[in-house]
Amino acid sequence: MERGLLSNVPANFGQVRARATCVENGITTSGQSDLFVFQSTSTAVRIPQITFGDAHPIPASLALSTPTTTLTTAGATTQIIVTARYPDGSTQNVSASSTGTSYTNSNTRVATVSSDGLVTAVSSGTVIISALHEGALGLIRIQARVNALKLHSQQYLKQVVRIECTREPLAGQTFGAGLLA
Repeated sequence: MERGLLSNVPANFGQVRARATCVENGITTSGQSDLFVFQSTSTAVRIPQITFGDAHPIPASLALSTPTTTLTTAGATTQIIVTARYPDGSTQNVSASSTGTSYTNSNTRVATVSSDGLVTAVSSGTVIISALHEGALGLIRIQARVNALKLHSQQYLKQVVRIECTREPLAGQTFGAGLLA
């Protein structure tokens, strides 16, 4: 087992792989570790074993898309699709967190994003969702337009219906003007 020390390694980038390339007797081989999270720390970090042979390529870019970029009610959802483009031109869906993709969001008061890229509206506003996969970053803007007036009028309507159903006017009484349209 070879040991080494690397200093000034960027940290807190989500799931990463350790990669190595070796040349022995004129033959170059490359390998990589399984995914792991490298946190900022002042102590030594043990990385998973590097396996030489078939290594996953590093994406050149990420493209994020979603069926809709506008959510119109609280609780409405949309699934982010993350497509990695590799140097050879091939593409792959890397939306699932199990592929090493992690998500962050600019404003959790507007929307939340799950570990697998499901965005849920919370309140009105704009949020930027970022996806990070093997050092490649992609962004998408999502708008939440939760109509608070509509929600209040639905609650008012329920109260009016409840009053209408639970109280019968006595002889000579009427309900206040404008309650029933």
